[in-house]
Amino acid sequence: MSGDAVATYGTPGSSGRGPGKLCRPYGVCIDKYNNILIADHDNKKVHLVDSEGEFVKFVLTSDELKNGPQTLCLTQDGHLMVTMYDSSLVTIFKYLT
Repeated sequence: MSGDAVATYGTPGSSGRGPGKLCRPYGVCIDKYNNILIADHDNKKVHLVDSEGEFVKFVLTSDELKNGPQTLCLTQDGHLMVTMYDSSLVTIFKYLT
């Protein structure tokens, strides 16, 4: 490994609420299309980013997430499993079919 970044997402030293803005990113995972899912804890969102680091869309927002997401995992049958801070739950969402 060379140590050189291939892509980045977010703005170092700042936080925010819109596309490309993260506030305490925690878990990440990759879908079968090499898109990156990022758990944005304080904004209560899950970002979908392409393999080049470009924002695609919000997969989940505070409408679906009652607490900040921490860890993410995709199952083989296309479900997104999310753990949320202070909820004592693992919540499963339909992601891919």
